[in-house]
Amino acid sequence: METTIDTDHNTVYIHCPNCDNWEGLGIDDARHYFHDIEILEWLPDREDEPERSINKCSACEEEFTVIWDYPPVTLEIKEDEWEGPDASIEISLFEYGIIWQKNDECEPDELCFIAEVPFEDQRLYDSGYVSEDDFDWADIDGILSWNGLTKEEWDELPLGQKVQDVCNYHGSNNLFTTYGATPENEIEIL
Repeated sequence: METTIDTDHNTVYIHCPNCDNWEGLGIDDARHYFHDIEILEWLPDREDEPERSINKCSACEEEFTVIWDYPPVTLEIKEDEWEGPDASIEISLFEYGIIWQKNDECEPDELCFIAEVPFEDQRLYDSGYVSEDDFDWADIDGILSWNGLTKEEWDELPLGQKVQDVCNYHGSNNLFTTYGATPENEIEIL
């Protein structure tokens, strides 16, 4: 038996094809956190096909194949609702690789970001909520040496600029993921 993931682009859902059990996990969460429908092993990659895994349902104890086929979605970005390192949101996203906004879903100390996450020969874009706690592992001294700022100047930077510096220095894949990311040709700036 096999099943294909479902997603609302925030959560990945796996439904057991043998019973009514299902499990959901945040799109950015590590896949090993699935426990009701545990991933037993990853199958070898096939060229131009989605990933596949063997999973086991905790309710019926049956094993089955999961096809990790994320459906395409056009990501519509309203330019006047976002900020970035350039006055143009299009330049900020496609040349600098990052934009941010404060929205209703943000915690008080975080922003919502869309960031480029390079993957092989593709330009993918992931979104996520980031606060300073999410990069407390970063080499701030290295970033300061790289960008020429003092610690006091860094502390005064807005969160968006700090996240951009962390991504530029450490790579955006340390804060964002390619799982469920949107390809560049599926983004529309309004």
